[in-house]
Amino acid sequence: MLNKFLLILMLSQSAMWSEVFYSVKDLGTLATEFSEARSINQHGCVVGKYFSDGKCVDFLWIPDDGLYIMTTDADREVFPKINNGCQAVGVITKGEKGFFFNTEESQLYFFNLQAGVRMTGNPSARKEGLSIIGFNDRQWILWANHVDPYQSTHNFLLKPPESLIILSAEMGHQRTFATALNNRSDILVSWRNHSLFGSNILSSGLSIYNVQTKKSVIIDRDHFPYFGLEMNDNRLVIARDQRGTEGFWGSDLGMCSLGDFVPTALNNRGIIVGKKKSKNGFQVCLRTAEGRMIDLNKAIVPSEYPIEELTEAWAINDRGQILVTAKINNCCHAFLLDPIHKSTP
Repeated sequence: MLNKFLLILMLSQSAMWSEVFYSVKDLGTLATEFSEARSINQHGCVVGKYFSDGKCVDFLWIPDDGLYIMTTDADREVFPKINNGCQAVGVITKGEKGFFFNTEESQLYFFNLQAGVRMTGNPSARKEGLSIIGFNDRQWILWANHVDPYQSTHNFLLKPPESLIILSAEMGHQRTFATALNNRSDILVSWRNHSLFGSNILSSGLSIYNVQTKKSVIIDRDHFPYFGLEMNDNRLVIARDQRGTEGFWGSDLGMCSLGDFVPTALNNRGIIVGKKKSKNGFQVCLRTAEGRMIDLNKAIVPSEYPIEELTEAWAINDRGQILVTAKINNCCHAFLLDPIHKSTP
């Protein structure tokens, strides 16, 4: 169970919200067929992707400045990530996917407004594709060799200037899945050790691996195969079970259950967003650091956009801004929720 000291510490770092509402901001993609954004920095800058006229486009949105196109050759399955320096990374895919021959190649790119797109590393045959797991303020890029990081066989860390580390060989388990990177050189790792024939899981758990010290701290062992989701700069962690029906949070002091609230993201104040089971399916929710649940669909103020419902909450920064997907006229689009709340010390 989660240590009581950790809970008290988190409560002291967070405001006790008496009421909270959210205004809705369009990211400039409503004219497209579909848009989604999953990464926001502490300044409210957002990266995401949209589909329009058969093209997949990775975009950057800056408050009070608007929409920038990063690339029109974006990989359809890999979402870009942004750091607090307003730098972004993503994946470009070029070539053709044919019935007999596949010439598609994937390659990481680095983007900033001054220099535009710079390709990083060598292109590789797409096969199962790539997934970008993390991108921090040190410009470290963490990725895996599969669009689903839990099906990958290798994790890679690129540290400027172009220092490539194959993490899978360093972490000491038969199967390791790096799933988050923070600004303190820490990587969240889900790991499994299998039997001789690979059919039974002998041990599994969550660990935090520090790149600088090359040491791991086990968070939880042998509970069941956790799917680690995210870790903040205070080493607080969120995870889910294999079926995606139960959520967890904790630290190197231990993990505790969130019940049927399955998280997707958290900030450095310990505030979590995700989904909670309801009578009609799922509620998109925010969980405050003191454990209070807020149904985000009921917390948005009336706006000019005919939003039918919020379907996902993807990211939250320390200012409390939340990236969501909302359904409008049966189409899904990315929006930014800005908090409007009263707080008491």
